Amino acid sequence: MKENVILFLGFDYRYIGNSKYFFDYMMNRTDNTHELYFVTTSNEVPSKYRVTPRSLKFYKILNQAKFVIGESWIPLDFKKKDGQEWIQLWHGTPFKKLFFDSHEPFITTFNKNHKRDKQRDISRWDYLLADSPKAKEKFTTAFAYPEDRILNIGYPRVQWLKDNRNNQKLIKELKQSMDIPEHKKVILYVPTWRDYNYKKSVLDLDYTLDISRMQQLLGEDYVFINKDHSMGRNQLKNPNVITPPNTLEVQNLILLADVIISDYSSIVFDGLAIDKPFYLFINDFEKYEKARGVYDDMARDLGDFFVHTEEELAEKIVKEDVWLDHLMRLKRDYATGDDLNSNELLLEKLTRTNLVNF
Repeated sequence: MKENVILFLGFDYRYIGNSKYFFDYMMNRTDNTHELYFVTTSNEVPSKYRVTPRSLKFYKILNQAKFVIGESWIPLDFKKKDGQEWIQLWHGTPFKKLFFDSHEPFITTFNKNHKRDKQRDISRWDYLLADSPKAKEKFTTAFAYPEDRILNIGYPRVQWLKDNRNNQKLIKELKQSMDIPEHKKVILYVPTWRDYNYKKSVLDLDYTLDISRMQQLLGEDYVFINKDHSMGRNQLKNPNVITPPNTLEVQNLILLADVIISDYSSIVFDGLAIDKPFYLFINDFEKYEKARGVYDDMARDLGDFFVHTEEELAEKIVKEDVWLDHLMRLKRDYATGDDLNSNELLLEKLTRTNLVNF
């Protein structure tokens, strides 16, 4: 094992999310003394760092790495070596109930060993990253994970947003790449996945926002970026409805958005870190409660941002009725402070022997 080798597993072997942004930070450091490797087939990762999943080179580096960095579940056949430290970045603050906090009836019906297998993975994590006091609190119960090994130092993907929140050149370039007129306001729509559609051949898409109706209500001053999981209802041939390329990181979309619309997704907390107003379009609360559920205290905190109809949503957007004072209060519990730099703290953590003090 080599003390300076860091292996990034990423999210499903993709070059996205927290692992991407922390890798980029490490790769671009002029005084970097670590050997970095990213497990992916994406050509966006320079070849000197890129490792093909499950290749002979992958298993060799997995055996050599002092640090293994994941962002989701890590396959159980990847064996942890004595002396290694596995750091789980995860991928968001949970509003919907997560893992041990939810019965997950639709998933466990098809996979009886679901929770047992995931618990075996959790037992290998040395540290788990959180992005807010509220996230740390939820991870403690959701993963049955020791509180003193949850590091509330923020997410690298959110640090990127903080670093670029005033980068007007980048925002202008992003808008131009999607042919978005500068004078139009941008609404980012990002619904989350529904457990009750798990392994269904015909999906229930009644929960999705009717963007055509929203366009009628709001008029030509607004552009929608449709980042829809299902892509079933909102594939519209409309110059004011844009389906972004899959290669474009969602952080870029958050950065250029004027308003974020979601439902149960953690994306709203990323936007909250840079003061992006948001609404939660939720018309299936009871159905979702039975399938997965949300945390009751978070539902109370976020209740003022719930909307149930397109008419109600359009009215709030036009009036810019987002309770800005309430948003600022939410930041205290749901976002790390601007004075913290997630990348620097995580790097410092990797270079210390006593990591629990963070």
